[in-house]
Amino acid sequence: MLEFFYENFIDPLNYEFYRVAIITSILVSISTAIVSVVVVNKNWAMLGMGLSNSVFPGVVLGSLLHFPMSMTLGAFITGLFCFYLTNFILRHSRLKADAALGMCYSCFFAIGLLLLSFVKTESHITHILFGNLLGVEESDYYELLIISIIVIIFSITRFRDIILFTFDELQFKILGLGFERFHNLMLVILTLTIIASLQAIGILLTIYYLVLPAVTAQLFSKRLRNVMLLGIFVNLISSYFGLSLSYILNVSTGPTIVVMQTSFFLIAFVYRRIRNWLMRNQKIAQEQQERLQA
Repeated sequence: MLEFFYENFIDPLNYEFYRVAIITSILVSISTAIVSVVVVNKNWAMLGMGLSNSVFPGVVLGSLLHFPMSMTLGAFITGLFCFYLTNFILRHSRLKADAALGMCYSCFFAIGLLLLSFVKTESHITHILFGNLLGVEESDYYELLIISIIVIIFSITRFRDIILFTFDELQFKILGLGFERFHNLMLVILTLTIIASLQAIGILLTIYYLVLPAVTAQLFSKRLRNVMLLGIFVNLISSYFGLSLSYILNVSTGPTIVVMQTSFFLIAFVYRRIRNWLMRNQKIAQEQQERLQA
C-alpha cells in the first residue's frame, strides 16, 4: 500500500512537468473558486457556459499568431464580442435571454470547430477542448499566473463591492457605485477566469469548475468569505486527486477532475442531509421532553 502511494503520488513529483501541473492546478483552483461564488449566486451558470464556448474561435485564430498570449487575447476578444452581440440581439428582438445565449454561444463554438478543420497549427488545440494539465507549456503557465494574480487582487481589493453586487443589486445602484461599470468589470474577470481554466479542464467542462466549488461549499456555510475559502479547498483537493488519478490511469485530466469534484459534492450533500435529519430528530426529542416536564 505504501509502495503504491509512493509510486503514484510522491514519485511523480520528481518530474518537472508534473510539478508544473500541480502549480497550475493550484492557480486555476483559486481563481475559479473565487469567481464561482458570483456565478452561482447571480445565476450566471448559463452565461459562464456560453462564454467558455464562445472563446473557442479566438483560441484557434490566436494559435496562428506567434507572439506571447496570442491565444489568450483572441479568446478574450471573441468571448466579450459574443456577449455584447447577444445583448444587442436581446434589445432588438423578442427572444428570451436563454434562447439568445444558446443560439449565439453555440454558433461561436461551431465556428471554432469549422476553423479548426481548416487551420493548420502546431499548437495542441484539442487540449483546449478536453483539458490537459500534464501538458502545460511554460508560456501557458506564466499566462495562468498573471490571470490568477489579477483575479486574486481584484477579489481582495473589491471584496465588499462583490458582496453587494452579488446579493443586493438595488443597494449597489442606490449607493451610486457604478453598477454598469462594475458589471462589465465582473464579465472581464469571468472571461479571464474561463480562459485560465481552459488548459486545465477544457472548454466542454469549464462550467463545472465555475459551479461545483461554490455549490459544494454552500452546503457547509452561507457566509461569502467562508464559501470562497471552502470552495478553494474543494477545488484544490479535487484537482490534486483528479490529476493524480489521470496520471495513474493515463486518461484526460479534465473529466477526471470533474468526477472528483462531483464526488466531493455528493459526499457533502449526503453529509448535510444526514446532519439535518439528526438535528431535526434532536429538536423533536427535546420538544417532547419539555412537554413531559411541563
